[in-house]
Amino acid sequence: MIKIQNGLLILPEFSEAIQELMSIKIDVKSCLLISTVIEDIEAQIDVVNRSKRMVINKYCIKDEKGSPKIDAEGSALFDNDEIREQCLKDIEDIMVEKFELRIKDKIKIPGSEEFTTKYFILLKDIISVEE
Repeated sequence: MIKIQNGLLILPEFSEAIQELMSIKIDVKSCLLISTVIEDIEAQIDVVNRSKRMVINKYCIKDEKGSPKIDAEGSALFDNDEIREQCLKDIEDIMVEKFELRIKDKIKIPGSEEFTTKYFILLKDIISVEE
């Protein structure tokens, strides 16, 4: 099985790389793998974001309705720095956790395809280049 850190999944650049991967013409079997990977990743992103919101909600100051209070920049407010640091630590624990994809082998990309180094680095755990 292939594992990827949660923190990588939620990067906007990772989404861009997946979009680039979706534009490559490859065999049907690899297309099926890509669609499986995308479904898994989207579901995990939802789990990660929901978990982050739960952690923030646990530690932050709440308004009269029980919603997190936020500052002008949209950041949650905390009673003190110690509580804020604990919240950030709990979120970091979520981000470094590894997510297991439902595929056994990496997605094979023809060596003739052009792919940027930036995207290749982000996707190196799920793709391989065919000779």
